[in-house]
Amino acid sequence: GKAVLVGGILWGFEVEYYVLIGVLVFFLNFIPNIGALMAAAPLIVCTILQTGINETLVIISLYFAINFIIGNFIEPKLLGNK
Repeated sequence: GKAVLVGGILWGFEVEYYVLIGVLVFFLNFIPNIGALMAAAPLIVCTILQTGINETLVIISLYFAINFIIGNFIEPKLLGNK
């Protein structure tokens, strides 16, 4: 879920290595509490070097919005139903 959305956003902004960053997001999100922050580091570095500060701020905002929405609304709903 999250990794596909993040990869799609990076692809839309024409950031290279969007697949690699998507895979990192997928695996690092298994680490509780700090996994999302660890996944944000390579995302920030790649985007700031390739797109500039304005696009990087938009991508970071979207990344944390995705994590917030999925982590606080979608996952609890799905886990609560089981």
